Amino acid sequence: MIILLHGENSFERTAALAEITKNFHGEAERVDGATLTPNDLPSLFTGTTLFASTRMIAVRAMAENKPAWEALADWVEKTSDDVTVVLVEDKLDKRTRTYKALQKQATVQEFPAWTDRDSRKAEIWVADAAKQQGLSLSPVLVRRIVERAGVDQWRLQSIVRTLATLDEVNEVVIHDLIPARPRDNIFELFETALRGNTARLTELLTNLRLSEDPYMVFGLLAGQVMQLAALHLSDAPLDTVAKDIGAHPYALKNLSPHAKKMSRGQIRMIVREFERSDELIKTTGLDPWLAIERALLNIAR
Repeated sequence: MIILLHGENSFERTAALAEITKNFHGEAERVDGATLTPNDLPSLFTGTTLFASTRMIAVRAMAENKPAWEALADWVEKTSDDVTVVLVEDKLDKRTRTYKALQKQATVQEFPAWTDRDSRKAEIWVADAAKQQGLSLSPVLVRRIVERAGVDQWRLQSIVRTLATLDEVNEVVIHDLIPARPRDNIFELFETALRGNTARLTELLTNLRLSEDPYMVFGLLAGQVMQLAALHLSDAPLDTVAKDIGAHPYALKNLSPHAKKMSRGQIRMIVREFERSDELIKTTGLDPWLAIERALLNIAR
């Protein structure tokens, strides 16, 4: 039997492998797929050893090993009933012959990475994880944790375990315990520009220059410009807009008052500022921090 666990959600991939391993009655073998050659495949797929009547072999990252991965297609139908091969992969090219063969013959489970669209799923997961730790969290506190920490399950798991050791959990504790994500600092940057507070804007930019990548900052700011424009143009409820554009409702909630009081001309000006900055970065080699500062100060003024 072959089981393929793939996708960028390493937390759920790891949990799935752990469950399979737990249900196997024996010692699971682990193999680095990068070290295999096509000649190694027969030993993986053709039966048991003198020391065990059944085998389970977890093979990681074979897809990165092109010769072995291509040869695997010829072995998909030859696995012994006494052998379970679990292939664990991050990113896969679904156009390959091997992947198509696995789709037909193997048990395939895909674990895509969570995005801001999955914030509700993350909240349900946090509530369940907290209960397993004997911690009861209100829906408001669960939402604050996800808003503060994001949807990374590894990080959320660590936070829940830490909260479970405390005598009391409230919004102040959550705020103090969970560092703000870069995107939260950058959201404050954009909102400060919209409020026209140039002194605070300069202070935030100075701090961000010390720790953040300017291209990442510019990308997140451009995303917030898109969210602002979407809120201005749409009459749909906030949650609907968030779902349509893949944004977190919390971020849109803070942008919404700005979007509703702005004119179409003001929104167009903001969009043009970022288009112009993007063009300058790409065509003139302008320092991206200078481009960001120029765009935000023009918006603030």
